Amino acid sequence: MFELKTIEKMHRLTWEELVELEPQLDGLLFQVELSRPTPDEAEDFNYEVCCGRFKQPIANLVGYLRRDNCDRRLKTNAAYDVAYWKLWHALHD
Repeated sequence: MFELKTIEKMHRLTWEELVELEPQLDGLLFQVELSRPTPDEAEDFNYEVCCGRFKQPIANLVGYLRRDNCDRRLKTNAAYDVAYWKLWHALHD
């Protein structure tokens, strides 16, 4: 597992900067947090399936698949990595 701060430092891009550029990421974070299992559900919770549901919504907002006119930082693999790991940690923590 990667620590978010390590990913942000490596890419010189933070979650907060991404949310400033693309506020919909904050809504996606909220959706992920709502999907987090309760302590009683955690043992049987399928994290892979849950994470998989969020890959396309992440890719629509950040990464090389984003097609609209936006800040170029949003269209990078760095942006995708930071967003993915932020949301991954939100689901697991």
